[in-house]
Amino acid sequence: MAGDDQWRFDAFVASLTDVGEATVVAYRRDVTDFVGWSERGGAGQPQAVDRALLRRYMAYLTTRRYARRTIARKAASLRRYFGWLRRVGAVDLNPAVRLAAPSG
Repeated sequence: MAGDDQWRFDAFVASLTDVGEATVVAYRRDVTDFVGWSERGGAGQPQAVDRALLRRYMAYLTTRRYARRTIARKAASLRRYFGWLRRVGAVDLNPAVRLAAPSG
């Protein structure tokens, strides 16, 4: 990904001290997948991500026939990631607050 340092993956993963290794692996994969998708769509840094983009991503996952449980996990990963970015001052607002898998 073009701006890995802007997305602060390594620091985020290092902050995950209260979860198991499988959760760390899932969070890394989920966030990496989202970043790749968003960069292809023109959002090359966390500050460019808004709630509408995150909702489009959730809808995209649905069209790709991901299981609802998988989409819910990806939403949880993104909530944790953007919450962390907000806490460390990398973004002004957390666009993932209350982000959930689409119903239905």
